[in-house]
Amino acid sequence: MYGTYQRLNLHVSASWRDVVRQSMTKIAPHHRRDPAKREARKALYRQMLDYHEQAREMVRHWRL
Repeated sequence: MYGTYQRLNLHVSASWRDVVRQSMTKIAPHHRRDPAKREARKALYRQMLDYHEQAREMVRHWRL
């Protein structure tokens, strides 16, 4: 899943909304509309947000 986060091509200063919007582009259109896949979509967004927060932490660490 980390590879998927890297393919979002986001800067660490991007907002959580930007992360979710870019993540949506990685999901096939028919899966974006399927109510049965809702929990899987939410899990993907949460995972991408976790990776984004980790990237932000690394930058904060290097700036100190």
